[in-house]
Order: sequence, then structure tokens, then C-alpha cells
Amino acid sequence: MEDMRKIYYTPNSEDVEEFFFQHMLKKLSEKPNYKVLYLTPTMFLFRRRANRFSFLFKKHYRKMGKSDYNEQVEQWLQISEFNHWTKHLVYEMKKVKPLSRAESHILIKRAIENVMPNRLDWLAASGDLLDLMLELDTTMLSYDELENISNFEDWKTIIAIYGEYQHLTKQTGQISFGQCVLGLLTHDEILNQYDEVIFDGPFLFFRPIHETLMKRFEYQQKNITFIVPYHRDSKGLANPAFEVIKKSYSVYAPYDQWKFIGKQFVSDSTDLEQLRMAMFTDRSIDNLGSFSIHSHSTIEQEIRQVILHSKALMERGEATYKSIIIVTPDAMTLRPLVREIAEQERLEVEVSERSLLGLSAGEFIQLIYKINWDDRRLEASSYLDLSMFRRILDSGWFPQAKQTIENFQAVEDVFFKSIRSLDEWLEQLKILSEIKKMLNGSDLDYHPLHAVQEESLLTWVTILTEIELIQKNLNGEKQESIHDHVLKLLSELDDLGEKFGFASEETGHEIISRIKAFSESTISQNRLPINSQEFSQLIGQLFVEELNATEDEAQVEKIKPEILVTGIENIAFLDYKYVFMIQFTQDRVPAIPQSKWPLHHDLEWRFISATTSLKLNSVSEWEQLIAEREKYYFYLSFYVPKVEMQLSFPRTQSGERVYPSHYLFDIGRAYKINDQQTVSDVQHLMNHLVTCGIGTVHKYGYGQQVQQDFHKDERLIQSSQLIKKQAVLSTYTIEDLAVYRLCPTRFYYSKLAPEKNVYSNRFQLGRYIAAVLTQRVLKTLFLKLSGEVMSEDTERMNRRNYILLQILPEIMNKEVTDLAFMFPVESEVWQNGLFYADRFVKNIIKIVFNENYAKAVANKGAPTLKVSFEVVPKVELHHVSTSKASYLITGVADLHAKFGSRIRALPITHYPHLLGISSYENENDGEEFSNWFYSFRATFFGNPSEKKIQNEIYSIISMMEEDEHPKREGAHCSYCPFQLSCQKNNNTLNELDQQEVAEANADE
Repeated sequence: MEDMRKIYYTPNSEDVEEFFFQHMLKKLSEKPNYKVLYLTPTMFLFRRRANRFSFLFKKHYRKMGKSDYNEQVEQWLQISEFNHWTKHLVYEMKKVKPLSRAESHILIKRAIENVMPNRLDWLAASGDLLDLMLELDTTMLSYDELENISNFEDWKTIIAIYGEYQHLTKQTGQISFGQCVLGLLTHDEILNQYDEVIFDGPFLFFRPIHETLMKRFEYQQKNITFIVPYHRDSKGLANPAFEVIKKSYSVYAPYDQWKFIGKQFVSDSTDLEQLRMAMFTDRSIDNLGSFSIHSHSTIEQEIRQVILHSKALMERGEATYKSIIIVTPDAMTLRPLVREIAEQERLEVEVSERSLLGLSAGEFIQLIYKINWDDRRLEASSYLDLSMFRRILDSGWFPQAKQTIENFQAVEDVFFKSIRSLDEWLEQLKILSEIKKMLNGSDLDYHPLHAVQEESLLTWVTILTEIELIQKNLNGEKQESIHDHVLKLLSELDDLGEKFGFASEETGHEIISRIKAFSESTISQNRLPINSQEFSQLIGQLFVEELNATEDEAQVEKIKPEILVTGIENIAFLDYKYVFMIQFTQDRVPAIPQSKWPLHHDLEWRFISATTSLKLNSVSEWEQLIAEREKYYFYLSFYVPKVEMQLSFPRTQSGERVYPSHYLFDIGRAYKINDQQTVSDVQHLMNHLVTCGIGTVHKYGYGQQVQQDFHKDERLIQSSQLIKKQAVLSTYTIEDLAVYRLCPTRFYYSKLAPEKNVYSNRFQLGRYIAAVLTQRVLKTLFLKLSGEVMSEDTERMNRRNYILLQILPEIMNKEVTDLAFMFPVESEVWQNGLFYADRFVKNIIKIVFNENYAKAVANKGAPTLKVSFEVVPKVELHHVSTSKASYLITGVADLHAKFGSRIRALPITHYPHLLGISSYENENDGEEFSNWFYSFRATFFGNPSEKKIQNEIYSIISMMEEDEHPKREGAHCSYCPFQLSCQKNNNTLNELDQQEVAEANADE
């Protein structure tokens, strides 16, 4: 039986192609109808082999004078990536329609409900169980054999669920995809057409389905051939990185029977070839210039440098799209960023099309169902939180919503943070619409709704009403097939796209076209009746399957010229002139996968041992094998380039220091850099590599786009004629001067964008409610007490206590009731506002009834003091002239109190403007601005003609005229209406500054 299994090895891809070409010519000469099933582990290797074989055999048949070479080749060769072949076997060759993954997923969820009722944690893990159970279908092990793989309690439960899943599948009269593949591989005559199966490339590791195919060929006494990227030198020694191949493949054919194919590898032409021999050994080499290592400030700088270098190579004619590959251990995550930077540099790169779910317009479809069926809805009829509604606005399905997003951002934190259902949203919007109308002419100048247009509120109501209608149409109780549910969804989306104009936009037309194509692909999914809740749980999976099907077709038919971006595990047996490996960092290379439920490492090694020829003894042996696999993938990357290879890594990420992969030290040792300090010092090693001409450290710098954005933000704030016209007025209040004195940037923002001069977060709104309440309560209290002269006991302070304990609570309750409708916010915000309002008002009363003054009077023998309150608006005016203009400064003090011989004006107009100092407490707390303001205000109302106040006003006005408005940062920023806008305008620069600081610290 072992004679039917042969293992051939070579590190060079061309050797494989020439070997197979000669192999087939020999086999066809012996048996003209000899046919090979040729399988690869990746689509990338499949594409290469298919193209090369086509070229070789086309050339061969042309020499023989035959023109029908395509038909000839198809008769004796079927080549495919393994997973793609199993689908082709089922759907195309055998024309079978098993249950789809989505339908199997539904049955697994039902099985979980039957075995583990009301266990949401198991239901949430059903997606992970789906992959495992489809694999269990291909093992040929009985229920008892599967159960005996492990004594873990979770495993026993998994097998119980699997047994119930098989039972439910049988009840449908259908079979799963895994069961279908197993049946075809074990019994169907369709495999009789093949005389040999070839596994080309590193299958790490073989799974049960591969073993099943091997056993079928063994049973029919047909050849099984393995071709692996591997090498032994003239002494029969292999690089340590090849160890995983030796361990994994020796179980299929004895190691001493492996056969080398191709030319003997010579390691003396480039340092890449020498490096392959020296890596992970005690050998050393010299630098010949074809290998380099680059260190960058950020991942963005790293990618841009690779893109620019690739572009330069092509412009010089030294490379084409087909001769460059970008390798990264995190390709799926990094591809969007690579695409973005490549587009900026006008370079085409191959990146996967995003699934519908990955697009905002596709995510909206999932949200339609999620609103109705989200587990978090509990007893409510729906669930819709802030994040979900924000995504709906950004989805594109309601084009008019784009213009309202900025309005929504101004109020989302204060009015919608705690909203959780569709009904609550509609009710809240109804209330906000009424408040918006009532704000006209009110004194609530900083109310958040000033930042929202009435049209925006109406748009949001329209959107939610439409969603409510769609939900009623989609979420009925009737059970239908997946295809029927998709058709209903398509009908609703068609109508929605036409109704609001999304279908007429390019993006909308493309999305709807994809959904229509997607609906056609579900025609066969019509055998399992499911309800709308079950369908809602499948939307994400169906969209991913739609993308996978599209990608499979694109991979097979790929002709577009683009630079390939892929993972390190996909490049075995590929040939490129230039290889750029990015993200060569400690946390990425080696990219050892974490132990993941349900097949965590301590269970997976048992599963592999029970279902494949690879026998393991412990979890540590399995984890060691996984680590060796990642080392092997990295080592293989050095066989890919023919001209040049660059490794690169960022030094910082999100402002934090990151470090290169520990393989950097192996590379250093290969280049004779192995002194004691270098063993543990990355910086020292890079310095050595730079000295040797191998390493390059790219210094920190602003990207061109970042600089443009920064200057644009500067222009927004910098002086301009528009700012001067809007900001320099002939009349100012003392609150205007105070705001400018506190932060000139805030002052100018308020003049440039008055509609954004509102308090838009819960913290600010709580303090604003406190300021408004304080103003209203004090006015009402002073009006109630005005016209009456009261006597106060200087020792007991009975009048003060009566006001604080009796009168004040009544007034506070009434004002809260009157104001409550205008601020429909969560109780926490109101409690914050009430706390500070109560504190501020009581503080004012205590200031009026000054205890120290009362005690001083009592010590002089006076038992009582007269006290009175008045509400008489006192307007103070102050004129100031500069060489450019004349100005009028105004201030209003509404409240006046007399306690004995002490008379005090109590201005309260500053409360809404300066939330951080809206009480009279701690007037001398040492804080610079507070001290300045209290002194400025007291002097202004006490003696406005005093020279000190004149000079102060003149100084501020002069700075305004000179357009001096720097940003003054401090604790007061938390109370600023423009806090978020100010942060956004400086965000990009701040991030870059953090990168600089991180690098500077690291260098130290």
C-alpha cells in the first residue's frame, strides 16, 4: 500500500511543473486515458499551476500539430484548489443539492435548543459548531467513537448536539454538504475516472476529508502522490524550519523513500539563496544587496513606502503587476488600508471585495431584522440603540439622511443614549419636535436642539416609520424557505430603493444588483421551512457565503493586472521578482493561532489523532507542531523572490511601541551579528544591520495628506475677513469678554458657528440644567421675598433657615416641573443638574446671610439685622475706544440683596456661559481665571469707571482686533460647547505627536 504513496520534494516551483509535465507524458504513453486529480491547498497555487500547465501542454501539442489541446488536457487532468473541488464535485459533477450551510446552521440551532434549552451561550456559539459538525460529517466515525475522543464535559455535550443534529437532518429527508461529500468519496463511481490523486503544496494539516479521499484511492489501488516544498542538502540535511513537513508527511511515506525532483539547489548566487541555507543554523553569510530590512514610524508609513517603491519599479520597467507581491500576516484586516493608500498613489492592488455585511448598505439589511429579534429587547417589542440608528443614517438607503448626520451627532449623547426600542425613538422624536418649536424666543440659548434643524427631526421620524413598516412586512409568523424569505426581503428593498432614491445612485444600484444576484443563488435553499426569527439569524452568514462564492469565481478567472496582497500561508511554491513582507512584528510573526473553542488545542490534538494518520501524544506536541508550521511558512517566503526581498515593520502602533519579530535575531545571526548585546537589544541589532547596509530606519515625518488636512484646520481658525466681519462687533457683554479671556478659540468658534454653540454631552447638559435652574429659582425666590424687610436673628439665623428649608424646596420643585419637558434626558443627567442647582442656590443664600458679618454685629450687641431682596435689572455700560473702533460693553445684575449695612449686587447672567464657575463658592480658590472673573465682575458692577477695569477691557478688545485667538487648554475644556469639534480638528496632529513621543521614548 505504501508503494502507492509517493512523496516528491523540491523548494522550486518550476521543478514541480516540469516534473508533472514529464510525468504525464510518461503516463499517457502507457495509458492514453490516464487521468489525474490535481489538488492544491490554496487558490494562489492553483492559479499558478493551471496557467503553467496550460502553457507547457499547449506548447507540446502545437509541436505535435494539434489545435484541440484544451480538450485534450481536460480529458486527463482536473486541477483545483481542494475546497473548491469538493464544491465542484457536489454541485457540478454530481448535480446534487444538499442542505446549504445556512440550512444546516438552522438545524444545529434547533439541536442546541433540544439538547440545551434556553442556553443562549451555546446558541451564540452555533456558528463555531457549524464548521465542526460539517467536519464531523466527513470522519466516518460512529457516534460512540466520536464521543470517546475526549472525556471533556463540553465535548460530550457537543457530540450530543451532533447526534440531535443528525436526527433533525434525517427528518428533513435531506443530507448535509459534509454527508454528501463523504458519500461521494466513499461509494460513488464518479471517482473511478481518476487514476491518480496529487496533493501539491503544503497541506498543514490534513483533515478527515483528505484522509477519506486517500482511503478511497488506496481501496481502488490507485496512486497517491504528495509534492511538498522541502529541501535536503548534499549531505542529506534539511533546514530546521522544514521539520514540520518531515513530521507531518512521514506518516504517509517513510522519510528515506522521499524523492527529490528538479535541479540540485545551489546557494552561492545571491544572499537570498545563501540566507535560506543559513537561517536557523550556525552558518553565516555576507550581504550581496538582494535582501533588506526596513523600520518605519507607523504602519501607514510602512505601507506607503512599499507602494511607492513598487510604483517606482514599474515606472522604471523593472517590474510589472505580476512580478510584485505584498505579504502580511494579517492580510484580511490590513487590505482596506493597503487599498486606500494604493488608491492615493494610483496603484492597483488585489484586495477582496467586501461582503454585503461589510458595507454600510448591507449592514442595514441585517439591522432591519436585528431591531425585531435582538435578544436584548427582553420584554419590549423591538430593540434599537444609538449605535444601530447611527448606522442606519449612514447606510445610504435614505440619501436625505446624510445631511442630518452632523445634526444627530450634536444630540445623540444627550437625548438618545438610553433609548432602546423603536417605540421609544418615535416618542422621543415627537417630544423633541415640540421642544424645537418652543425654543424660539426662549432663554435656553445653549439648548442642544439649537444644533438640529426641524427637517432633520422630520427625516428621522420618516426613516423610523419606514423601518417599522418594513418590519411588519418581513417578520410574520409564517414559516417559509430561505429562498422565499430572500424574495420577500428583495421586494421590500426594491421598493425602499425606489421610494427614497437610493436605487438611482451608483452605489445603490450596485448593492441592489448584488442582492438580486444573491437571491438567485438561494433558489436551491427551498427545502427547510424556517420562521423570520431564524432567517434573521442567518443574514450575516448568507452574505458571507455570497462573497465566498463570488471570490471563488474571481480567483479561478482572475485576469486583472493588480499587485497581490496575501497572507504568509498562501505563498508556498509561488514565484515573484519582488516580495515585500510587511508587519514583521513580534505579535504577527509567527502568527500562532490562539486555542479556540470548540476545538481548543487540548481537544484538537485528540481529534486529529483519531481522524487522521497523524498521531500525537499530547497538547504540547500539537502546539509545538503549530509553532513549527508558522516557522516553516516564514522560511518558505525566502524561496518566493527572484530579485529582491524586503522585510519591514512599524515601530509604533496607535501611539504604543511595538517590536519586530524575534526572527529578526535569527536573520542577524545569519549576517554574523551575534554579539552578546545584540541578543536582546532590537535597537542595537538594527544599528548593526544599518551599518552592514541591510537595514534602513525610516524617520518620523508627516504624510503629505496629513499636512494638507492640518493646514486646512489651521485656516478654519486662523484670521480671515469672514471671521473679522462676524466676530468683531461693536457691542459686547461682559460674558463675551470672559469667554474670550478664558479661551479665544472658543470665542471665535461661537461667532463662526453659532448653531454649534450648544452643550452636547451629558456632563455639560447636567451642568447647564443646573445653571438654568439656578437662574430661575433665584429670580423666583427674590421676587417672592422682594418688597419685604425682614429681621434676622444674628445668632439663630431663623429667616435664613426658613428660606432654605421651607421656601426654597417649593420653588425648586415648581421650576423643575416647568423645565423638565424641555430636557427629556435620562435621570442621571437630571440628578446631576439638581445636585449642582441645589448647591449653587443655597450657596447664594448663605452668601447673602453672611454668618461672619452676623457674628461681628452680634458681638457688638445688635441682636437682629434687617434683610431685604430685590429684582431690579441693573445695566452697567462701559465705553472703550481703540485706534480702530469704539465699543460698548454691557453687563446686567438682576438680583440685589441687603443684609444690615451690606448691599450686594448678584449678577447671574454668566451661569449658562461659564459652567465651571457658575456658583459663588470658593471665590479665592487660587484658580487664575476664576479669581480674574470674580474680580472683574465685582469691579465692573461696583466701580466701572475705575482705571483698572478700563485697562482690562481695553486689553481684551485690542487682542480681539489683532485676531489673537490661541487655544487655551485646561479643565475648562470639559465645559466648552466646542470640545468635540476642537478635539477633532487637532486629532490627526495629536496622533502623530503621540507616535513621535513613543519613538523618542523608545530611542532613549
